[in-house]
Amino acid sequence: MVDEKLTLEGLFSIVLFGKVKKNKEGEIRYVFETQTNGENTCKSPRGMFDTVEIANDLALVKKAVIAYEY
Repeated sequence: MVDEKLTLEGLFSIVLFGKVKKNKEGEIRYVFETQTNGENTCKSPRGMFDTVEIANDLALVKKAVIAYEY
């Protein structure tokens, strides 16, 4: 029963989804999604990040988490 009702994402308040995006020129960029689009399970507290999509930079994530907590 626990396997049916409990998800790993439910245990955390911040879950980021890594994504690879390719533009029309063929350039690839790596991003984190910070809020769900209905197809994934990512989430973060409201106001922690300015946009739904941020650069794939853990230093940026660390800075945002520290700033939000204090």
